[in-house]
Amino acid sequence: MKQAIADFFWGWDKEKRKYHWASWDKLSLRYDEGGIGVRKLEDICTSLQIKQWWIFRSKQTFWGQFLRAKYCQRAHPVAKKLDTEQSLIWNFMMKNKGIAETQIKWKINSGNSSFWWDDWLGEGPLASYCTHVTSLNTTKISQFLVGGTWNETMVRQWVPPLLVPKILSFPIHYQEQIPDEAIWKLTVDGLFSCSSAWEIIRHKGTKSIINKGIWHRHLPFKISFLAWRALRNKLPTNEKITSFGKEAAHCSSCYRTGEDNIDHIFVSGHFANNIWSFFSAAAGIQHDYIPINMLLLRWRRQEHKSEVQNLLNQLLPVIIIWNLWKNRCAAKYGAKQSSTARVKFLIFKDTTHLLNTAFPYIHWANNWNDLYKMVEKCRQETMVRIVKWEKPCQPLLKLNTDGSALSNPGQIGGGGILRDHLGRMIYAFAIPLGTGTNN
Repeated sequence: MKQAIADFFWGWDKEKRKYHWASWDKLSLRYDEGGIGVRKLEDICTSLQIKQWWIFRSKQTFWGQFLRAKYCQRAHPVAKKLDTEQSLIWNFMMKNKGIAETQIKWKINSGNSSFWWDDWLGEGPLASYCTHVTSLNTTKISQFLVGGTWNETMVRQWVPPLLVPKILSFPIHYQEQIPDEAIWKLTVDGLFSCSSAWEIIRHKGTKSIINKGIWHRHLPFKISFLAWRALRNKLPTNEKITSFGKEAAHCSSCYRTGEDNIDHIFVSGHFANNIWSFFSAAAGIQHDYIPINMLLLRWRRQEHKSEVQNLLNQLLPVIIIWNLWKNRCAAKYGAKQSSTARVKFLIFKDTTHLLNTAFPYIHWANNWNDLYKMVEKCRQETMVRIVKWEKPCQPLLKLNTDGSALSNPGQIGGGGILRDHLGRMIYAFAIPLGTGTNN
């Protein structure tokens, strides 16, 4: 399946798959870790299997009752071992049980959870510290309580000495008839989320400010991906085509002879130098021959007077890289002559499109120098406006309504209040509306 997805991503040419410039494992890293933000299908499946285990452990469902009756009649689920002769769904849940259980902690209410196998102390299952506890031991926490507090004699009798002080000092807010509650440690509200499960199972890379800086929601994927490939030398330039047994080529876009490699195309070549110098001058950034990753870092670290300027300093180099590559390909394969004027215009066009998308309420200048001056002067204005309820004119009545959701999606409801010209309440109502979203 992973191979099929990779083939689709890189594409096909005349019934032959194109060269895969990077492995799917590298592509599936997060933006700031050097990937392109996609998620591996197996990681998604694993996170959903962990969700199945969470539902099985934390909720009372017919499906969960069936699994307990079939596989856990005598033993606690945590103590069960993998058996290949059991159902496929159960085996997948058992494989990921260890990951899920390390992130589940139990909040004691009535003490109906397992004393030995459920992690309520925060130290893992207490059975792992004992040799006398078997998988058939179903002792509840409530059996160690007297009047809602710990039975110290019983605790000292059965629990290893090192754990006794921790247990006796563990606070209990005893609530009879209320089942113990499972808490997912990785979220603030204690509820399970697939994204938090994915975060603990996925392969992680080294974070870098440059990796994250080339991606933005207002930049098309193709532009950011081209910069991603340029930073990793994953483009069909001399460094790569010579390894395929082809002869090195000269740069097609420069007026002066130069090698068709990453450094020449994007930084040190005569054509690239002209473009970078033009846009760097207005930004007050010195352009010289440094590696492309250091060039991006220099722009990103440039001092800024506004958040708009900071955004432009971060994304303009990515737009320049994109248009330099387009010009190179047009000259090499499209029989077009290189033109610094055309490339400057296209870079300015892409930049204004970016700014119009991010800040549609601002009319931007139509030349680069004036545009950058506008960007420097942009300031966020905070307006204070009084909002108050106004009485209706007599004999009219005013009805105010609103609705909300407890979670998104979740239980939803609505309500309203009817008042007269003196502000007196005539009628009020509230009604549950079932399950939905807050949109």
